[in-house]
Amino acid sequence: MLDCVASVRMASAEEIPENGMKGFTVEKTRVLIAKVNGEYYAIGAICTHLGGLLDNGKLDGNVVTCPLHGSRFDVTNGSVVRQPAKVAVRAYKVTRQGDSLLVEM
Repeated sequence: MLDCVASVRMASAEEIPENGMKGFTVEKTRVLIAKVNGEYYAIGAICTHLGGLLDNGKLDGNVVTCPLHGSRFDVTNGSVVRQPAKVAVRAYKVTRQGDSLLVEM
């Protein structure tokens, strides 16, 4: 069975500040887009520990901290940097076309 990949326009590039982030919902999927050192990254925005919204957390470099219990995730690949979360969040490919940010879902 083949995975169906669709690029979805999430935001304009100017909506995401340098070293900042913003959350979006697409078809019931919560996605966090972050801009770190001029590059855009997208990960699942729901903490795998207890479901906290990562876009309500704090971005420090390439690491976002969940506001509930302090789990930390690398926005470049979704990996867990600090527990209590043990499972990575999904990482999505971001493409910039002109001023639009497209995320492969």
